[in-house]
Amino acid sequence: YLWDTQQPQSASFDKSLMKFIEKFEAIKGKKHLIIDESHLIKNQSAKRTKNIFRFVKSEFTTICTATPIGKNASDLYFQFAMMDKRIIGEENYGGFEKKFLLLGGIDGEKVVALQNTKELSDRISPYISFLTKKDIREDMPEKKYRKIFFEMNDRQKRAINYIQGLVSQIQSKM
Repeated sequence: YLWDTQQPQSASFDKSLMKFIEKFEAIKGKKHLIIDESHLIKNQSAKRTKNIFRFVKSEFTTICTATPIGKNASDLYFQFAMMDKRIIGEENYGGFEKKFLLLGGIDGEKVVALQNTKELSDRISPYISFLTKKDIREDMPEKKYRKIFFEMNDRQKRAINYIQGLVSQIQSKM
């Protein structure tokens, strides 16, 4: 949502970037950008990330997500840099990568773990609020899970065995 201190407005960032920018820039007074599903802000190559950093300027930014660390711990930098780079304490991604990410894999460029996690946690924890379902609504039903077992055919079994072998090889090289 776009929020003017006098009147709320809304526009979809992904559907029409130019329309969004036009509406956002037209807001008078201080701007507060609220980004829901902010886990979709990924790395420095992602189009959405580039567009938000390039075009959207606000005095205040709030990010909301139920998925703070997606597939890659490096996404944390862009999540918090969206609000304020001073939270992470690193001016750019390279500094964050050196200080907090452990790289590995075949080419040595894959994020395999976080390091200095206590320091990172101390820096970001004042900016994190965690709500459970019960905090939101007392009568929220519990999640229901259902396990479904099935037999794999021979081709699927060979594929699984092959992948498990590759994973074992990679792990043995770390």
